[in-house]
Amino acid sequence: LGARGIASIRVDFRGWGESGGGMENSTVTGMVEDAAVAYEYLASQDFVDVSQMGVLGFSLGGRIAIVTAAQNLDWYHSMALWSTGGNIDPIAFQGQEAYDTAQAEGQVTVDLGFREATLGSGFFDSLTAHDVEVEFPKYTGSLLIVAGADDPSPAEYLTWYLENSSAELRAAYLVEGGDHIYQV
Repeated sequence: LGARGIASIRVDFRGWGESGGGMENSTVTGMVEDAAVAYEYLASQDFVDVSQMGVLGFSLGGRIAIVTAAQNLDWYHSMALWSTGGNIDPIAFQGQEAYDTAQAEGQVTVDLGFREATLGSGFFDSLTAHDVEVEFPKYTGSLLIVAGADDPSPAEYLTWYLENSSAELRAAYLVEGGDHIYQV
């Protein structure tokens, strides 16, 4: 992106990736706050044209992008969602046993299929903090949705996002044979 003159920032939400803090302390609310801090930092840079800013979110990050854009309607000119489904039920997310363990012990380590994550009870509780089906239609900028055909929820939501978008410019791409992480 930089070689094409496009400034970008990649967010490792607190506790994830190379950021500080413990993953077991992360929450959706904290991720929305982190996304706002990242926006404010990037928007403060002299070389950034804030009228052309966009946001990209992968999986849960797509839900964070939706909520952040809906809460700040003047921030993003465009949005791309990769492997983003709808709302996440705290129990259905990783099953009753994982939910119960997190509630009883304060945290649980789960296999996401492409990595393990230790999540706290607060993370599970925060999954219902925002309703993306209510928030998403508020966003009016350009939209691109990408989903793997073998990733059930995002593939199902691809059409929903298109139908519930008020963007003039919107597009969707279904990756045949693609799973949640596109066979990476």
